[in-house]
Amino acid sequence: SAASVMVDEPHAEQGAYALMGLPDFQIGLHLALVDSTAAEVRETLAGSGVAPTIDRLTLEAFRGRVPLAAIEAEVTRQFDAFERLFGRPPDFVDAHQHAHLLPGIRGVVLDVAARRRSTPWVRSCEDDFLAIAARGGDRLRSWRSAWLSRGLRREALARGLRTNDGFAGLY
Repeated sequence: SAASVMVDEPHAEQGAYALMGLPDFQIGLHLALVDSTAAEVRETLAGSGVAPTIDRLTLEAFRGRVPLAAIEAEVTRQFDAFERLFGRPPDFVDAHQHAHLLPGIRGVVLDVAARRRSTPWVRSCEDDFLAIAARGGDRLRSWRSAWLSRGLRREALARGLRTNDGFAGLY
C-alpha cells in the first residue's frame, strides 16, 4: 500500500511514472543522507567527497558535530526533487538507515517537513522492547531504531505532523 523513493537513484523517474498510476497508494520520500553515490548528496554533505556512512553520521550526531545547515539544504533539495518527480509532496518521509532519527538531524527533517505546503507523516520506529524481542528479526537494529525514535511522536505533533502508529521491525 506504500513505497518510498530515493529521488537521486538512476531509475527514480521511471519508477515515479509506474507508481503514480496506482490507486490508493502512498508514495514517500526516502531521504538519502548516508551511503549515497548521488553527486548532489556528496557535494552538499561532504564537499564533493564521499557521503558519510550511517556509523560515521551517528557518531558525529551524538558528538553534536553534524553540519545541520548542510543537512537542511540536502533535505530541502530532496523534498523539492520529489515534488518535481511526482508533481506533489510526499505522503510520508523517512530516511535510509533511519538517519532521520539521529540527534540534530531529526529536528531538521521535522522542521523541513512541517514547512511544506502539505505536511507528510514521518516514519517512527518507536516500539515496545519486549515486542521486538518476541517478534524476532534483527533485534539489535530494531532496539536501536526504537531507542532513537523515543519522543519523535511528541516532537512531530508539536510541529503539526503525524507519525505511523506501529512499526514492524527490521528483517
